[in-house]
Amino acid sequence: MKNVLILLFLVFCGVASGQIIDFPDPNFKNALVNTKCVDTDGNGSIDGDADLNNDGEIDVSEVLKVKRLNVDNQNIISLEGLTSLTIKDLLSLTSLVCSNNDSLQNLTLVNLPKLSTLNCSSTGLISLELKDFDSLNRL
Repeated sequence: MKNVLILLFLVFCGVASGQIIDFPDPNFKNALVNTKCVDTDGNGSIDGDADLNNDGEIDVSEVLKVKRLNVDNQNIISLEGLTSLTIKDLLSLTSLVCSNNDSLQNLTLVNLPKLSTLNCSSTGLISLELKDFDSLNRL
């Protein structure tokens, strides 16, 4: 039984790590792939882009390594895709900055239990919905 559980875990990890995430907003995807926007080592400074394997896509294994995400001033309309994952306990995002995106009107964030800081100032937000936040202490 133990071997079966280990095998299932390994299969899940292999499938999850290769799963490409769909980001419908091309500006958001461009920011993730082509701009310095993520901190992956948790030292508080932005390291590089979110496309860690440089394949032009963002997959689950890359998202799981992001500690801080800063996509300010990128003409983003939607952050859809960021929280589409169902493996919420593995997400390690602690800070999200999406300020200065005037066209960002609706923001729904779920499955980010470690997020402690959210900065969405200077946007066109008319709707903000937050679900499953255990650590949010700065908005």
